[in-house]
Amino acid sequence: MHKLRYKRHRTWWHRLTSTRHQPHDWPAFFRPRRVLGHLAGAIGVKLVVVLALIFFPITAWLTPDVNQQQADQIVVLTNQLRQQQQVNQLTKDQILADAAYDKASDMLVNQYFAHVSPQKKGLADWLALKHYDFSVAGENLAMGFSSADEVVKAWINSPTHYHNLIDPDFAKIGVGVVSGDFEGVPTTLVAQNFADASAGQIRTPASTAAIGAQLVKHMANHSAKVAIAQPAGQKTEVIKAQAVLPASTTAAVMRVQGADIIMKPISADRRTWSGSLVTVKGSPATPTTPPNVIATQADGSLLESDVDQQNLQPIKVSLVDQYIFARNAAGSTPLTAAGAGYFALMLAAAALALGVIMFNEPRHRRPKVLFSAFGFIAVLLCLIIF
Repeated sequence: MHKLRYKRHRTWWHRLTSTRHQPHDWPAFFRPRRVLGHLAGAIGVKLVVVLALIFFPITAWLTPDVNQQQADQIVVLTNQLRQQQQVNQLTKDQILADAAYDKASDMLVNQYFAHVSPQKKGLADWLALKHYDFSVAGENLAMGFSSADEVVKAWINSPTHYHNLIDPDFAKIGVGVVSGDFEGVPTTLVAQNFADASAGQIRTPASTAAIGAQLVKHMANHSAKVAIAQPAGQKTEVIKAQAVLPASTTAAVMRVQGADIIMKPISADRRTWSGSLVTVKGSPATPTTPPNVIATQADGSLLESDVDQQNLQPIKVSLVDQYIFARNAAGSTPLTAAGAGYFALMLAAAALALGVIMFNEPRHRRPKVLFSAFGFIAVLLCLIIF
């Protein structure tokens, strides 16, 4: 006589929380070995994504759409700053944006970083090419950044650029962002244009700007230069600044790559000033703005001018900064989307298994099991966030 054997149907939640053949009565999904396996897989996927974002050139992630998003964010942040200072809001002007993009592209193609190109082409020329009618215009430049917020902060820290950001004479704005190699270093270049809607004068950070109650005036009949050198075999950079200033100068400072170099007179007539600064190569994480020198005069007035540059290169950001920027820039590329999808699937499975334990399997609600479950979910959340 045959005996009929019935195999109990095991539903998916039974398999998910099965404890068969487990010495310590652990639910299947949160058995120690399985948790370690899941963690190893998740960390491995995260490691692949991180290494790809770090070691691929930044420009690989900087598509035109990403650059446009950064440009739009700079406009938003500029208006937020003006709102805080109770200054009129700027409207985006496509002609200004096109001129800014052309300027940034020209700097990248011709490998310079200044308001006036080697061909002596300045802001007025770029706007004239667009047949743009204005009465007042301004320009801010930046090179190298890991977020739009860092660009605006760098301009805020530069008095002359800051004045452009909050100048009530401006009514329109346009921003251009390009990416590529500058002096052999992958980087980004930003040009920000401001304008009123009439016709007339040009103003860049090299002309006039308000600092508190003082007025910074453009310095005529001067010479200033900065050179950046890296001693062989060392990780430091030596930034050397020198300027020929008016005899009435009582103090001078040069701002280079976000650092202030205090200058001292080195000639008997107090016209030649010099200063230097030693930094760790690539240590500043802020974007670069064009170097400039500000000289305080005996009557308290300030004179300002752009500086000729030698060997000026974009700052090489740290691996952490590069990862953050590339992760934000990469957006929903297949690589990042695949990683995000894997983590989301693992998190959903872990949350489901934990829910089954909490509501259907009270015998599994032991401290060790719960610690394993919540610990695994916490690690997954960290991998998703960072």
